[in-house]
Amino acid sequence: MATSTLRLLWMISAVHVNQTPAPETTISEPTVPENNVCETNASGAGAAGTNPPGTNVSAAHISENHTSEGASTHAIRRLIACASLGVATVLLFYTVYVLLAIPAGAPLFSVMLLHALLFGISAVLATCSISHAFPIARTLFLLAIMSGLAAITMLWQQDIGLQYFLILLMVACTYLFTRQESRARKLAETGCLIVFVGLEAGLLAYNHEQTGPVPLLINLIFGISCLVVLRVIRGRQQQDFQASAPRPWYAHLMPSPSGAASHATRTTREFDNVSVLFADLEGYTRLNTILSEAEVVKLLDALYRQLDTLAASFGIEKIKTNGDQYMAVSGLDRNASGLRSQPDPTLQLCYFAYAAIEVVRQLSCSYGFSLGVRVGIATGPVTGGVIGQHKPCFDVWGQTVNLAARLEQYASTDKVMVCPHTAARIGQNPRSGFKPGPPTLLRNQYPAHSLHKSSHCFV
Repeated sequence: MATSTLRLLWMISAVHVNQTPAPETTISEPTVPENNVCETNASGAGAAGTNPPGTNVSAAHISENHTSEGASTHAIRRLIACASLGVATVLLFYTVYVLLAIPAGAPLFSVMLLHALLFGISAVLATCSISHAFPIARTLFLLAIMSGLAAITMLWQQDIGLQYFLILLMVACTYLFTRQESRARKLAETGCLIVFVGLEAGLLAYNHEQTGPVPLLINLIFGISCLVVLRVIRGRQQQDFQASAPRPWYAHLMPSPSGAASHATRTTREFDNVSVLFADLEGYTRLNTILSEAEVVKLLDALYRQLDTLAASFGIEKIKTNGDQYMAVSGLDRNASGLRSQPDPTLQLCYFAYAAIEVVRQLSCSYGFSLGVRVGIATGPVTGGVIGQHKPCFDVWGQTVNLAARLEQYASTDKVMVCPHTAARIGQNPRSGFKPGPPTLLRNQYPAHSLHKSSHCFV
């Protein structure tokens, strides 16, 4: 009996986890809003484009998840209602049989009638539309099964194997709770185990002279093992389910050669010689006093769409936006990413910086506002990866990132401020079209360079 139950435990748990299809991630292609943004003559910069695929998860995906959860809860309601109604019907018929055929069956008659009533109430509550009726129905359903098996076993006063149905009920809890109700499910599973052990102890008390304590110890180990195996199987299958789910948006956030396959959450790695850019829109605060919130959002959307198009054309990896601030990097290992090869990622980032300045200038012309942009670029080692669990996304950290943010704060309007490492790399290429200015000491006595365009710069 124990071997068959354990085998059934494994099969049912695996079937439950595998039967849920992987949620299909729907990626929305954003619609370009109508605007009068001037076209930039920078290489690869045209009218407002679309974000790179994978940067926006559509509302349809969120709606699909809510619909799936609602359908799952509805299925559980039907399962509990049908099971409760079926068990209540069987118990009522058996109650009549006990009343008519067993003269001394008053205790058994009372137990059967009481539990038939409990299952009937559970069936009614499971079909009720009241908000809190379903959790009560499910709790009543589980308690009725546990108490019914316990009462019948104690009335028989001998081991007829009814307690093993509690192990089956423990497995069935997988179907009676949604994925979000893991705490309640674990509580129900633990309750089944406690009742199972309690029944074994009660049977041992009745039959101590014939059996001894060995069966109790064996069944205690068996019950605990079933619970542990059930949770291990569920956890392992859940990991496989998440790993096999299609996540194109997640893969896009992974600038590593092997994409999302080699980057799980809470995973980081070191990157050498990465150039980090921070660009801040100047005049944004004044815009909020002139335009409505919707108009400001529309302007930022038009700007970031064009910057995203520029970033893709120059092989730049956009990291994130923070209000009116845009962060991007170049020099991450992208050998297998599909992007074109970058002979000098730092130079590409400088081209992107001045193309972004031109975009802001023409956007300012289109809207009739005085807008500018300050840019800071730093080059050096960074740590990149995905940390946290909720809404994971790729990010970079380190002194290079902090330095780029400080350089942006010290930059003048429509100017680019770079660190000495960036200036040295630009200076090594006389055909770059840029000329670093003389070093300027910042407030913290750190040297920085203003980056100037030469006459033959194509940007």
